[in-house]
Amino acid sequence: MISILASAAASAQNDKKIEAQRKVIADLERKVAAEEKNISKLKNDRSSAQERVNRLSRQIEARNDLLQANEQQSRLLQNDVDRANFKADSLARLLEHQRRNYAEMVRESYRNYRNDNYISFIFSSDGFLDMARRIALLREVAAKRTSQIENIRVTAGKVELHRAELARQKASLDSVKRKINNEKAKMQQDVKNAKSAVQQLSSREKQAIKQKAEKERQLSLARNELQKLIKGNKVGNSFSKASKIDLPVEGGSRGKIVNGVCEINGKPNAAVKSVYDGKVVAVKPAGNRYEVYIAHGERVSSYSNLSAVTVKVNQTVKRNERIGTIGSWVNPLKSEPEYKILFQLQSPNSNESFNLAAMFGK
Repeated sequence: MISILASAAASAQNDKKIEAQRKVIADLERKVAAEEKNISKLKNDRSSAQERVNRLSRQIEARNDLLQANEQQSRLLQNDVDRANFKADSLARLLEHQRRNYAEMVRESYRNYRNDNYISFIFSSDGFLDMARRIALLREVAAKRTSQIENIRVTAGKVELHRAELARQKASLDSVKRKINNEKAKMQQDVKNAKSAVQQLSSREKQAIKQKAEKERQLSLARNELQKLIKGNKVGNSFSKASKIDLPVEGGSRGKIVNGVCEINGKPNAAVKSVYDGKVVAVKPAGNRYEVYIAHGERVSSYSNLSAVTVKVNQTVKRNERIGTIGSWVNPLKSEPEYKILFQLQSPNSNESFNLAAMFGK
């Protein structure tokens, strides 16, 4: 019984994991479907061959993520099937044991009845009180038989329920396995299509794709490393995309925002400030400039092109606290130095984006 209860607790925990995994799979399926739609639009456009290769590469990556998520789902469901099978088998053994006990009770009762043992047992009493005690004992034996019948009925019902649950979970597992085989076939086709599309590209286009892929790989590695640094951080965890923040450069002005990166212009030697309470998780040299990363909970603000920094890793900073000095760069169109930093916000949730213009409020 203890093993059954432990198995039930483990099953409940596994059910939560399965439900969470279903949400992950649904999200990945939407991404794959969106990529398929975009690729379909590009299919007959020769001028967009390079973009089609990029799209196919992203689709292969997304489909691979989906495949891995389904395989994880398969493992979780297999655990559920194993547990359900164990519970059903345990209950079946219990039912068989109860039936054997009841059969033995019935046989013993029949033998006593045939041999008039009950009458002999009662009339061999030493007196009225002893007779009453013996009658009570016989009634207790009869009640145990009745109770055993009820136990058998309840256990048989549980066996039936668990067998039905086992069948349902096996069906879910079979469905996920079919999905896995289907995704594998689709991914093989994606790879084939990608190779065919690559053959249509010029050497220059191939080189451009290779360089872009390497940059994306490096960016992904950097983001993963950053996520390790900020995991579990509690400083500034009230920060969100709804927060209002000041420009991170003293006396600065907001420039253009491209792909979530905002230019902040300022004067020479202007102070660069943290936009919110947080913890410094990285200070990286970039040539003769610096980049500072500050975690606000598990969201991160980054400040690039600083000429000097005044903070160090693991230091706690307050909102509007100075973290460094603005750096310069030469505008190739004007051939004169300008002072600016690049500011960006990042979230561990890839679906969360930040409207910097609204957050700055100016």
